[in-house]
Amino acid sequence: MSLINTPIIQIIKQIITPTIGDVPSGVFFQPTDIEGLVLWLDAVDTSTITPTPPGGLVTQWDDKSGNINNATATGTERPTYIPIADGVNPSLSFDGIANFLTVADAASLDWNTTVSVFMVHRIVDGGANQDLFRKSSTAGEIQWVTADDRYNFRGGGSTSVNSNTSQTVNIDRLITVTKGVLDSTIRMRLDGVDELNTFVNGALADNSAPITVGSGPSSLFLDGNISAFLIYDRVLTIGEIDQVENYLFKRYPLFFPTDLSGLVLWLDATDVGSVTESGGLVTQWDDKSGNNNDAVATGTERPTYITETPSVIPSVSFDGGDNLLTITDAASLDWGNTVSIFVVFRPFSASGTENVLNKISGGQLRRNSRTLSLLNATNLLITSNDPAFNNDTNSILTVTQGAGGGDQRMRINGADELVFSTASSLSDNTDDLIIGNLVAGNAGFNGGISELIIYDRVLTNSEVDQVETALAVKYGITI
Repeated sequence: MSLINTPIIQIIKQIITPTIGDVPSGVFFQPTDIEGLVLWLDAVDTSTITPTPPGGLVTQWDDKSGNINNATATGTERPTYIPIADGVNPSLSFDGIANFLTVADAASLDWNTTVSVFMVHRIVDGGANQDLFRKSSTAGEIQWVTADDRYNFRGGGSTSVNSNTSQTVNIDRLITVTKGVLDSTIRMRLDGVDELNTFVNGALADNSAPITVGSGPSSLFLDGNISAFLIYDRVLTIGEIDQVENYLFKRYPLFFPTDLSGLVLWLDATDVGSVTESGGLVTQWDDKSGNNNDAVATGTERPTYITETPSVIPSVSFDGGDNLLTITDAASLDWGNTVSIFVVFRPFSASGTENVLNKISGGQLRRNSRTLSLLNATNLLITSNDPAFNNDTNSILTVTQGAGGGDQRMRINGADELVFSTASSLSDNTDDLIIGNLVAGNAGFNGGISELIIYDRVLTNSEVDQVETALAVKYGITI
């Protein structure tokens, strides 16, 4: 079952559209901006992990809330740090046998009758009951219940908050739980979507028990990973929940382009390590698909790298002149007559025809003012409405093309913009893929490209939704 197969579009409907200062890395909003944060464990921040990764088994995971509620390994059974990688969120991995961490009790952790909990995690094997965390039977715990594959929050003796059943395992999930005195304060959300099934509203109670992370106190060990764990000592408002969830969606993506088969190219300007510069100009943009289809500047006409600011998302910027990057042809790029293309771009003003991508008979993606078209070597295949997008605005472009003119899509920000199509096909070819221009460099794109994703097949509607929604969350684009 796909993680976001049915409810994915609901995430966009339920989260707050980010403000101009809340851009891809999420560095401008911080969980500490909201009152009541008492614990914040963050596996992205390797400075909080002891020993510093890569360093073997974890002995301490430092709290970032300002309360010094650090999680420590008191014995020899310690979790393992999993580093960040393309398609992998950093996390602490618990073995389901004996691994756990302990947060000693403190006044800041005695939250009494109200609490809000957020955890980015992955249950690797859901074949046994297991605790994601536990404070006590009165103050709260989140447990995976294997009998019907659901989550349960317990506390206050009679408190029991249950998710819907048949939840998916072995994928990254964000669980959100709030619990207060009133029934209206009880929430359980998974990946930003309401999953509350049943509840019994008993009262939480203050206590002096420590928090165990990755287990109960001596059993119910988690077989899985934890990437982030946040606790507030009050019930957050819906707006505040949306802020925290949106921050976590960006910092810990729940979907990666590599999750779908057929990925042949993935260029991502938010990953500063994938962009090589010389003299302020881009010389190489590394492919993250695993195919080594790196985009290289072979001459002196090179684009510039625009770094992130509160008002600008990162991008590789082309000047509308001779700027271009070249991806040398490879077998993985000879996609034949089926392709799916996703581009996050910010076009500047233009008066003539510009080439966003060019692979000759394998596909030419062109812009003319505020219209977009896909062509093969001789024919126009599909064209968008006019206007299809706004200049100086970040947009998500989706194009799919099947054999014989089938499965044709042209979408901007999730909305259909296809106005013309013809029953013609792309064809396999051995031409290089040019980004931002023609081969000759005389019809350049004037604008920035933040992300480019290409699959060598036509994605299904639900798969297109997955990619578009992940990009929308990442870049703060409303779809």
